[in-house]
Amino acid sequence: MKIKSRRASNISGLAAVTLALFATALMPARAGAQTPPAAKEDDSTDKAYSITDPAKRAEAFYDFTMGHLNEVFFVTTNRADYATASLDFYKKAYALDPNSPVIGEHLAEMYYEARRSPEAIKEVAGILQKDPGNLAARRLLVRIYLRTLSDPSATSTQPETAARAIEQLEQIRKLDPKDNRVRIVAGAFVPHDG
Repeated sequence: MKIKSRRASNISGLAAVTLALFATALMPARAGAQTPPAAKEDDSTDKAYSITDPAKRAEAFYDFTMGHLNEVFFVTTNRADYATASLDFYKKAYALDPNSPVIGEHLAEMYYEARRSPEAIKEVAGILQKDPGNLAARRLLVRIYLRTLSDPSATSTQPETAARAIEQLEQIRKLDPKDNRVRIVAGAFVPHDG
């Protein structure tokens, strides 16, 4: 009986020592986490945003985050109500920060995922009008055109769509000559003698 009680006391003593070490290790980190950062007179992170008002920036960030969350829900469940909610949140965020290419790209991407190609093309065109060198927007436009080409109901517009896709691929190749994916996709449009 005495052997069992010594083991139990040794185990409980070891647990107490481990808990004490763990608690003391956390104390400095916890104390540091509770102290606010020192205020800077020139906060350079604020300059990275196009919205200077912190309240509007917070609202745009909230709407963007909710848009992204609903986009993830839509992609995983394919429920139209999530697509609608995502688009609404992205539109609110973009209205607050119309100069944000990130929000615009996510809005266009959501239109694409929701199979609303005309709206997606319109959004991407707006982004490219502001920033013609935006590779992400050009790549999205190529994906939209390629999906449109695979639509059997759009056979009458396929030559025009293929020409637009090739045009975007050429622009991407000029902007990013090392992108080998462009050559592969563009090669699908070149007629080959069999």
